[in-house]
Amino acid sequence: MGYWDRTIRFHERASKDIPSGKEGTSAVRFLRAFFEQRGYDSLDINHPLNNRLRVIFHHNCLWLMQYAQKLFEVSSLSGFDDHVAKRLGISSEYLNANNEIEVALKLHLEGLPVSFTRDRALSTPDLITRINNKTIRVEVSSFQPSDEETLIQNLYDNIILSCIPNGITWCGFVNRIPSRNKLIEILKQVKETINLVKETNKVERLYFEGIATIILAPNNLSNQMPEDCRGNFSFKGPPTRNIEEKIQRKIKDKSKQLFNFDEPVVLYLYTQMINRQVISNLFLKEMDEISFILATYPKLSGLILTVPHQRIEVPSALKADSLQKSYYKNKSFLEYDAGFYQYESTVIWMNQYAKQQFPTEIQHALDRYPENLTKLKSLQIPESYS
Repeated sequence: MGYWDRTIRFHERASKDIPSGKEGTSAVRFLRAFFEQRGYDSLDINHPLNNRLRVIFHHNCLWLMQYAQKLFEVSSLSGFDDHVAKRLGISSEYLNANNEIEVALKLHLEGLPVSFTRDRALSTPDLITRINNKTIRVEVSSFQPSDEETLIQNLYDNIILSCIPNGITWCGFVNRIPSRNKLIEILKQVKETINLVKETNKVERLYFEGIATIILAPNNLSNQMPEDCRGNFSFKGPPTRNIEEKIQRKIKDKSKQLFNFDEPVVLYLYTQMINRQVISNLFLKEMDEISFILATYPKLSGLILTVPHQRIEVPSALKADSLQKSYYKNKSFLEYDAGFYQYESTVIWMNQYAKQQFPTEIQHALDRYPENLTKLKSLQIPESYS
């Protein structure tokens, strides 16, 4: 039995008693047709959608239905099949392609004409729209963790996901980043030690000389662990650039896409390297370095930085607390629903010294995205998808 057959059978069997189970299964059938039509008979084990397809509960079924509706809606936009659709099936390309889709939908559902124009050979921006009879180009990009940061995150995530369901508390100290082979060895020993801790009900320590010390204990003995790191890891690593430095570097790296054309351009950045509080603090800064940076780029009408509250591959039924909106001079801070149990915090910087003013229609498109999502059409699977 193939990947999609197994996935659909799983949803058919497990969703019978779930209120939105029927809709979720229809969405999975749509996704199967969508990906198979583009040559993907399966999704890689590391593909972000795998987590969404492997769990069944009411809120995730609603998410799957809305996600399928988003794909159905965006597939009508010019350039989608040429520049975006096929990238959705590639694990390493999926998040960037999905970000482009989200930005395009925000503009499209607001009633703005949008097309995908990404062309690596010509270094064109990802999107183009027209506002008040003027062409606006939009480049969509993101900050990704370095390979080193990814290895550390993999270490943390795997330990935490192994400990929680087994009733284990963890802590530790990481002195340097392990190689990929060493990471595999560390995780193997951690899993073996978790079983030992469950069996003996004792605190155990793992030593990896010069790399890490990891302490594992049953939850009932967590008071025997060092208080200063209980449930956490302390990491001594190389210094990282602050977000302002990362933005400046990104503008330089994207200079061809941003400045090779006469039309004004907006840079839209996603990142999960900072959290909701950090992006809020960026908005509140009185001495705003990002505004200074933008002032030196007259073609750059504005910059938008968005922080999703959680990764797209994490199914959730948690409501966000008190979503905020604030406006100050040339900046806006917006928090909003980006889908079922998906939330984003966004800062918009309008470049006061740009040759063309930042179009407020783009801010309105973000601000009204939650209500505009209700405009998504009911899912209809065309014959070509059956």
